Amino acid sequence: LGLALLLAAAPVWAQDFNQRLISAQQAAASGAGAAYDASLNAYLPDAVHACIPTGAASPSHGNFALVADVAPNGHIHNIAVSPQTSLTQCFARQFGKNTLPTPPANAPAQGWPIFAEISFE
Repeated sequence: LGLALLLAAAPVWAQDFNQRLISAQQAAASGAGAAYDASLNAYLPDAVHACIPTGAASPSHGNFALVADVAPNGHIHNIAVSPQTSLTQCFARQFGKNTLPTPPANAPAQGWPIFAEISFE
């Protein structure tokens, strides 16, 4: 199973998924966002493997994006995926079970928004 993962953290609070995605991509270049990104990439593969067991065929239409917020205690909330399929919803549920590292000190009260792009190769 080939898998390419990109995770970017960014201070984004827009309600619309596409707006959150665009804003996260733009804000990911910040120093705090880039540093936080590096610590989160380790959490993505377990969620993927929980939804696609070892030995299962790689999905042909598995490319998707996720946006979420990380609370000061590391809990993930406000998770959204696009497109919404059984695979992406499984990934959102599995990824949401994690407790992530503490967000940057300047994280807003509503949480530190993150963006992940999952691409199966």
